[in-house]
Amino acid sequence: MAEPVLRRDVLHALLACVALAAVLGLALVVAAALGSTGSVRDGVEAAQARGAIVEALAAHAGPPRAELREVNARWRAVPRADAAVAQGAPPERVGALLWDPSSARLISLTVPAWAVAATGWKMHALGDTVAPLERRLGVALEVPGALLDAPGLLIDHVFPDGRHLLVWGE
Repeated sequence: MAEPVLRRDVLHALLACVALAAVLGLALVVAAALGSTGSVRDGVEAAQARGAIVEALAAHAGPPRAELREVNARWRAVPRADAAVAQGAPPERVGALLWDPSSARLISLTVPAWAVAATGWKMHALGDTVAPLERRLGVALEVPGALLDAPGLLIDHVFPDGRHLLVWGE
């Protein structure tokens, strides 16, 4: 008679753990959403977009510390061999700017750095996970947590279709 009670207790404990994990996951999603900012501007002329890109490059001076490589239909940020050694405290936020000349759309956003790093862990542990940068930019982009070790320009990339992407830590 004690065996069915034990099984029921184990089942209740397991359900409680699943419920707790779901609540914590939801809390992280909400925290990431609240800590994110972004804007999408349509009808942006090329000169305006170039001005925004130049402004972002000036604000996050220095050569990019990573380059993008296409791996399994995803763009992965990979440290550049000639990149300077990272200096400073890890960034609190990751910013991005994407100019798409075919749609005249300029997307800018910032997300908490921990959300970007956590997504990398989830991608490796759980499989197909949509990153906060990917969801907003529409680019299958992976920025490893190891690149989030200091502020500054991480990526300055022009895609084959003409889109221009900047990613930085701040």
